Amino acid sequence: MGLKINFICMKKKLIITATCVLALLFSSFKGNAQKAGINSKGVKTITLSSIKESFQDTVYFKEPQAIVLETTEESLMTSIRRIFMDDNRLFIYDRQLHNIFIFDITGKYISKIDSKGQGPREYSQICDFTIDPIKKHIILLCDIPEKRMYFTYDGTFIKEESLNRLFIYDRQLHNIFIFDITGKYISKIDSKGQGPGEYSQICDFTIDPIKKHIILLCDIPEKRMYFTYDGTFIKEESLPDFYLKLTTDGNYIYFEKGILEANDYQLHILNTKTGKKQERLKALNIKNNFYTPGNLFSQGKDILYVRRYDYSIYELKNGEIAEKYHIDFKKHSFPDRLMIEEEARVISNECSKYDYIFSMTSVIDNDNYMMFYTNRGICLYDKKNNVLMGYKQMINSTLGPMNYPFTFYFLLENTNKIVCSIEDPSFIKRIAKRLTEHSDEIEIKKVKKEHPEYVKVIMNLGSKMTDDNNPVLFIYEFKD
Repeated sequence: MGLKINFICMKKKLIITATCVLALLFSSFKGNAQKAGINSKGVKTITLSSIKESFQDTVYFKEPQAIVLETTEESLMTSIRRIFMDDNRLFIYDRQLHNIFIFDITGKYISKIDSKGQGPREYSQICDFTIDPIKKHIILLCDIPEKRMYFTYDGTFIKEESLNRLFIYDRQLHNIFIFDITGKYISKIDSKGQGPGEYSQICDFTIDPIKKHIILLCDIPEKRMYFTYDGTFIKEESLPDFYLKLTTDGNYIYFEKGILEANDYQLHILNTKTGKKQERLKALNIKNNFYTPGNLFSQGKDILYVRRYDYSIYELKNGEIAEKYHIDFKKHSFPDRLMIEEEARVISNECSKYDYIFSMTSVIDNDNYMMFYTNRGICLYDKKNNVLMGYKQMINSTLGPMNYPFTFYFLLENTNKIVCSIEDPSFIKRIAKRLTEHSDEIEIKKVKKEHPEYVKVIMNLGSKMTDDNNPVLFIYEFKD
């Protein structure tokens, strides 16, 4: 379908939120990946030809056009993290505001999900979201409190599923109080003493949402203690697990486990009908915390999944996982000698010097092209010509004479063919100002002559925008 380009105008606000768990120690590398239970029969191996500095967008994409998203007091945004499109609607996750904004395809604001609080039907923090295009549901993965919440495409609450209970640490009493999701008191951990199953002082606590354990870190005496979710003492167990990413095909929800030990499984699959859970993709314990931006789950015609130090692109379907593509980066493959390196700075320097690739994110796959982002830029596979190329940046050809490149893109998920870049509104103001004040320059004349309607839109927006407006969204649709 043809799209006009969306210029999104949104107000910048600085808000303070609770911090999500940042470290995701998940990995499997080259032939060392432990892929028990993975179907690899139909995998296609694709070899990288070379890495170049840039490419013109119109080589692979239709010429970008523009749509203005309506800006109101209700639709002001701060930081876009993830975007889906379905039924001619845009669903946009603002990671700083922890809201989901809903627009129609013309840019008209419809509603938003903004249900802050600690009670039923409320959340304090979202760590990810997805849509179910079959049931037409928006699904939030909340980590404060830990639960899944379901909404209609208009933002109306449907239901919630608690991932665990509410646990409150009283640091003066050194007790853990346990409530259900409605706020009803269940029990508490108050095991004072010096003997087995007892403590005098707690210095911190956490939970293991998979094993359903409460874990206390006690400093008098020094030990860790493990309890059930009802407060019954058990024994010492492994470190806590967290879910920070999810996607769904309607019948199954796929989660990525956040904190991993060497023998843990990284991908967890939940059957929404039976409640049965599976674990797939055993991970190695990578020591460094060097990450690249982008989505690990990509939802389009197929659901695709990628992870650090693993050169495979996986397809998730009907509760199963299959290896769909394997990428051979040749001389740009990450060397084994760096696998034990713990310093992110060292890895960054080596990758910059030799163009080593260790990460793939934000995969988009359709009949003609497959594209993904890496720590060294954009890789684009032309299926007709069977050629995979790497590029450090993409050039907006419409504004090409004015030197407008970008290096990172966002998926417009559930479309299978649309990506976008997001820019500060000052960019539009700067471009509009140059078009006005330097109209005699050769490159300006060329842009105005070849793209008069596009220039007209930019000039109109630039004259109205302020530094308090929302970021600008450039949308690119693959050619057929």
